[in-house]
Amino acid sequence: MLLLLILAVFGQQASEIPYQQKLTCGEHCYEQSDFEYLTYPYPVLAQGVSGGNHNQTSTNHQPEAANNSQQNYAIRIAIAAVAVNTIYVLVAILQLRAIKYQVRMSHRPQLAAGPEDVDDLFDGSAPRIKIRVRNVGATTAYDCRYETWIEVLPFPFTSFSDHADHVDVMNPCALYPNHQPLVINIPIRAGLSDDERLDILNLRRFVCIRVSVTYKDVFRWRRRYANFGFYVENNGLAFLPKYNDAN
Repeated sequence: MLLLLILAVFGQQASEIPYQQKLTCGEHCYEQSDFEYLTYPYPVLAQGVSGGNHNQTSTNHQPEAANNSQQNYAIRIAIAAVAVNTIYVLVAILQLRAIKYQVRMSHRPQLAAGPEDVDDLFDGSAPRIKIRVRNVGATTAYDCRYETWIEVLPFPFTSFSDHADHVDVMNPCALYPNHQPLVINIPIRAGLSDDERLDILNLRRFVCIRVSVTYKDVFRWRRRYANFGFYVENNGLAFLPKYNDAN
């Protein structure tokens, strides 16, 4: 009986040892098979993933390069557009200034002068010449003031001397467009001697006149001027070689 019990226990232990060993071997084999399953396919998967990442990285670099190229092209187009618009603006400003200048020149006062009467030149008591100044422009000349010079001089004419009869009239007046002219009386206050009369008639000396008018207009805050220079001939007045200018 005891022998049977010992044999039964021993048999049970013997039967349990292979089962545990089998279980242990099975678990080991299962773990090894899992390890092999997880170990060997993964490098291929890793290579695939790595290759995919490389391809994805290269693919990502290509759109970034394309985007950068498009941005640079857009920047160049914007700079070119700004430059063209700037040129257009400058041209428009120059055209506007030219138009304003043309408007000013076409509408500003313009003074013209000519003889009014030269018959009184040989008046024994008060020899004189009358010059009329007319505004032939489109707007009024304001605050007009004038100076006159008159002298008997030989030719060629160079300039008036200190002995010229000079009058500075500072009383202002206005010259309206296409209105009655301003008649300026220019006397030779010292009179003419007999020799001067004879020289004038024989064209050896000439009566020289200068008229300088300054005025204002609505287009400019600075004063404008107009100069006129004449000398007396047998048939009337002729222009001196200087003093005929304006601004």
